Amino acid sequence: MKENEIQNIVILNEANNKKNIGRVNTIMFGIITLVTILRSLAHIFLPDGGANSIATIIRFAGSPDPNAVIYFVFSLWGLSQLLMGVFYILVLAKYRNLIPLM
Repeated sequence: MKENEIQNIVILNEANNKKNIGRVNTIMFGIITLVTILRSLAHIFLPDGGANSIATIIRFAGSPDPNAVIYFVFSLWGLSQLLMGVFYILVLAKYRNLIPLM
């Protein structure tokens, strides 16, 4: 491949749905998007944010309860994953030629 051809593949002139990147890539990115959304919702809606039930982080004793801070951080982690998932959905719906860069 020539250097110009590689630059045209890596550096896009415009972002759109016109470039065919392959069905397998689109399906795999869709699965990654679904897993990201589901994982983020688990962090947001589980009472412990997934800290104990998924990550098996031990519970701490104390007053005030130190676990509340840990659970809050896990729920914030879920919100950041949800934001990434929404961005992934946008790429799947509108800008599929960006999938190789994801």
